[in-house]
Amino acid sequence: MRQLVLNEPSRTEPPAVREVLWAEDGIEPWESVDWEASPDWEFDTAIHDDPADLVENWQTSVSLARGNADRACAEGGLDTRSKTTRHGETHNLRWILTHMIEEYARHNGHVDLIRESIDGLTGE
Repeated sequence: MRQLVLNEPSRTEPPAVREVLWAEDGIEPWESVDWEASPDWEFDTAIHDDPADLVENWQTSVSLARGNADRACAEGGLDTRSKTTRHGETHNLRWILTHMIEEYARHNGHVDLIRESIDGLTGE
């Protein structure tokens, strides 16, 4: 499960900031994936990946996203508009960062449900 929790955000974070905001090329290993043929690639491959490699990929992704967010803040702040469209519209940095918070919250919720099914404990 740890592999899955790390792999999907690693794929999501750089595109959200780098590709959408700046219209720059994606990064490996996700850039060369044939997403049409393997729409769940990050889920299907994570189970076979070394957890240390996944942690390193995630840390690299976070570092790149932070650098790109810092660049946007320096150039125009949270209202910096994306250079590309996603779902037919442009977004500002504020929306992109909020979206990333939502993504992490979803994955933490998934992990909590799995943990709860194992130990039977629920939150307060």
